[in-house]
Amino acid sequence: MLVGDDLEVLATLARTAHLPVIRLLLTASVDRDTAGFAAWFTTFAASAPVFGLLRACKLYGREPNFRRNLDAVWRAGWRAVVFTQDRALMAEVADAGGDVLFRHASSPQDVAAMRAGRHRAYVATSPHYLLPVEPTRRALSVRPPLPEDDAVDRFARQSLADIDVIATDHVAEGATTGPGLSSQQHFLPALMKLAKAHDLDLATLLAKATTTPADFFGVHSEPEAVAIVAPRPAGLPSQGTTDRDPFAGTPFDTVVVAVVTGDLVARTPAFHNIIKE
Repeated sequence: MLVGDDLEVLATLARTAHLPVIRLLLTASVDRDTAGFAAWFTTFAASAPVFGLLRACKLYGREPNFRRNLDAVWRAGWRAVVFTQDRALMAEVADAGGDVLFRHASSPQDVAAMRAGRHRAYVATSPHYLLPVEPTRRALSVRPPLPEDDAVDRFARQSLADIDVIATDHVAEGATTGPGLSSQQHFLPALMKLAKAHDLDLATLLAKATTTPADFFGVHSEPEAVAIVAPRPAGLPSQGTTDRDPFAGTPFDTVVVAVVTGDLVARTPAFHNIIKE
């Protein structure tokens, strides 16, 4: 429990702890014409900003120029972050030899396909494929679609050890139909609930959201922003009820109280509610 408005304690914790971070990632959008993306990217990558942007690009397997764009990303020495529901394509990309992280595994079959190549591929999933969501969240528009609760539990039990990275997408409202920025407040509480539900070592689980992605992206020394959580007092309402948040209304035991970057601390409404307790 936090006592008083001790911002220095929060800043110190942020500098010394391994906690999930929020990072910018370039995307070849599936909703745009990407015919010229490979040529543009080749020029951009040569002079891309040194800080603040991961040397990685998010690509979609269903996008018509996917293979050309994938080759351009790898030729530039960048890492590919790929989403596809085509398991044959997963295996093909994994076998190609470039640095790749597959997003949104949602079943043991996905994991097997992502691991099918001769070369090392990183496998990632999101919290809403590992924990059941509230009934009111079932209509949320995400890809892959949200599995039934028994399939979610089975996936967590069978495949969590084979998952390298746990991450999720946070984009501006109106930019996509998937989860928005407001859902970031539930990421760390969801991981903590997942550890408790499956009797997992929290440090081992947190590594999938911190040090392992840092290894893949090579960003250990760059500035970070981290979320700080505290126990949720009885009766504290869930902040944010957007229809694009997988965990809006979920009764987590913890709540995000601040986001810290360097010595700057942005406190959430929950911070002030806890201080009043």
